[in-house]
This record gives sequence, C-alpha cells and structure tokens, in this order.
Amino acid sequence: MEAQLIPELTKICQAVKIASPTEASFAGRRVPEVGIPGQQPMSQQQMLASGQNPMIWRLQSQLYMYCYCQQFTGTIPEEPKPDHPSQVQDPNFLQSLSQANTSRERWESGWQIYRVEASSQVMAQKFGTNRMFWPGQFFCQEGAGMAPRVGANISVFLPRESFTIQPGFYYVFSETQIGYEDDYNQVRFYWHLQEQGAATLIRCLTQKLNQFQVPFRFKCLTSWNSNLPRSDSAVLFVSKRFTQITARLLSEVYPKIEKYLEPRTPLFSKQLAPGLGLAEDPSNGDSFGLNRCRILAEGIWNAYSKGLQTERDQLGEVIQQFNQYGISLERPYLSAGSIEQYQFPNLFVE
Repeated sequence: MEAQLIPELTKICQAVKIASPTEASFAGRRVPEVGIPGQQPMSQQQMLASGQNPMIWRLQSQLYMYCYCQQFTGTIPEEPKPDHPSQVQDPNFLQSLSQANTSRERWESGWQIYRVEASSQVMAQKFGTNRMFWPGQFFCQEGAGMAPRVGANISVFLPRESFTIQPGFYYVFSETQIGYEDDYNQVRFYWHLQEQGAATLIRCLTQKLNQFQVPFRFKCLTSWNSNLPRSDSAVLFVSKRFTQITARLLSEVYPKIEKYLEPRTPLFSKQLAPGLGLAEDPSNGDSFGLNRCRILAEGIWNAYSKGLQTERDQLGEVIQQFNQYGISLERPYLSAGSIEQYQFPNLFVE
C-alpha cells in the first residue's frame, strides 16, 4: 500500500507552505484559524494550555477536510457553507432513515451491578458483557426509589437510534449490546455512500447484523454537502472479534448497495472493494481520520521547524513521524502493534 500512498503524500506536502509559526497556506489558500465544520473549535489559549500547537491543529483540519474526506487533486473547492447541519436537514429524509432501521428499542432485564461510580453511573454485566449506564438508562428491579448497589439486578434501556449524539449524523444501534471492553478494540468499515443509498444500507445492515446478533454501531450523514463530499459518509463500527463474521455478512450486503457507492475510500484506510474501506479505531478518543491527519500535520510541521525544504526531506520527516507512532505506511489502517487480520479472499470480488 505504501507505493500508492507515497505519491499522494508527496502531493500534499507540496501543497503546504508554512511562512511562519502563525501563517501557512494549503493549495494556494490561507490556512484558516477555524476548525472542521460541525465540530467545536478550540481557542488558541485552550490549545496552548493543553500543549497543542495551533498551527498543527489548523493543518490537521485542512488535511482532514480536503485530503482524508475527499481525494486531494492539487486544488481545493470553495469553502463549505457555514450552515449548521440541523438547518439544512430534510425531515422526510430523516424519517426514511429511521424507518429503514430494523433495530428495536427495549428495556432488557438480566443485568447485575458490580460497580457504582461517584457520578451515579453503574457498571453492570450480563452473560460476560460489561457496560456502563447513566441514571435514566436503568432502573433497579428491587423496587421504585431504591438506590443502586453492587449486586442489584437492573433493567436497562437499549435505544435503536439517535439524531443527537453527533451533529449532522444519524446513529443506529444494534439489538445486541456492545461490551464496555469492545469500545476500545473496534474496527471501522467506511462506506463512500451516496445520499439515495442511505436507507437501503441501513435496512440491509440492521437486518443482517441483528439476525446474527452482531453488536455494532453505525452512523451516516443526515445531509450531503456538495461543497464537502465525504468518502466516509457512512461508518459501521464493530469489535475486532466480530470482524470475520461481519465481513461475510457485508459481502452479502455489498451487491445490493454497490450502485450507490463512489469508488474512493478514505486516505490511509484499507480498500476492501470500491467504496468500502476498513481501518482500526485509534482507541484514544480521536477518529481514525483525525488521528492520521494529525500525524501527517506533525510531520509537515517538523520539516518546517528543521528548515527542510526539499520534497524528499519533507516526505522523509512525515514517514519518520508515522514510524514514531508505530504506524507503517505499508499498512496505515492498523494501530501500533496490531497485526494484519483483514484478508477476506473471495468475499469482495469486483
């Protein structure tokens, strides 16, 4: 994969011009101080207080929007309109997403508390699955008004969807609960999905994955911005231990939505088929794309700090920065220390 990645990284490095610690341009346009649309921006004081370099953060945002979410061709489109996602959402489209979701919300019994947090959250388990619940997401079966305690049996609420977790995205939840530990050991399947295929994909995924009791989370855009196309417009999250069964099920889903997919997959991801990519979750609170774009931005900044001006030296600094994080450009979709286990021969055949 490194052979295909190097030309793209070279093109990106060529497009970044850092004039000073506070001024830079990307593809001929000044790098703005604002962040990624839909995400809460950090002030310069907040970044400095947290030890973050403001220019690295600004570069990361540009690389994420124009190199990760879409293929960088040497130029960048007009700035996306500043409308908040909720201001441009079509209620009929949102309803179609919800109607396509075959997951069922319910109260589920059989959970037992084994830890109570100071925040009033409880850690509970059922059949070896551990999960944290907030007040309001559970009730004690010992009676109304009883305070939660270790050993108490509880019923928990399992939702089927959410429009509010992340602005601009619709979330789907599986009927099988995801274990607490699985949240830190996830794989992402990226779909470069067109808007008209969203309901079909949701219906196919929820039917197949719930049928085989695969715990998952899924999200897709609630509005497609033509000024900022995204090759990660839909993402399926599953635990590593369910990757093989998920891949087999996706091979049955793929032919049904192939016509709704654009061929490119996100930068640094592993392409399984046109429009379908894979990457391991960084498990540090960052998204995969932001994580890799930050490393890329750090490498570019390091080259500037060292006075390196040739393309070869700049690219070498980027590669060294990835190596410092334990990430190989041969398999940049893997986390540090992870091994390749995502070979699915004959499952996704063009």
